[in-house]
Amino acid sequence: MTHLRQAGTDTSQDIDTARVDELRDAIREGRLEIHPERIADGLIASVQDLLADGDSRT
Repeated sequence: MTHLRQAGTDTSQDIDTARVDELRDAIREGRLEIHPERIADGLIASVQDLLADGDSRT
């Protein structure tokens, strides 16, 4: 539990707050372009990687 608590307060991760603010504004203003084909391609690639890793363990 202590580890989880520490992870929640760890600020050492690199977060581009300017980019976060930019994305937040774009969403709020309806300017954020969503590319479903890129999202789908990324999901498929992730699943393929997971399946390939699973095959190498057996």
